[in-house]
Amino acid sequence: MTEEAGGTGVDDPRRARRIEVGVYVFTAVALVLLGVLLTSLILNWIVGPAFVVVMVTMVTPWMLRRAGVADPDADSFERWRAAQDASDDRRGDT
Repeated sequence: MTEEAGGTGVDDPRRARRIEVGVYVFTAVALVLLGVLLTSLILNWIVGPAFVVVMVTMVTPWMLRRAGVADPDADSFERWRAAQDASDDRRGDT
């Protein structure tokens, strides 16, 4: 685990998950508040889900960068593929 000067782990996935949960909670609260204030059906059924997707995909990486935490999901497919290739090599599959 990489350490910063302050002693907190930069690659700590638990810290990254807490930040992600915070973004999800903030997004849910913001969506509820917007739904109460703006009662249009278009907002509730079309813009609402788009709002959630945009908030989660845009704000989460921004908050992780701001906190100085590595994204645990970055390059997850490459890590999975490398693990699959390694297990195939051990079994002798090609």
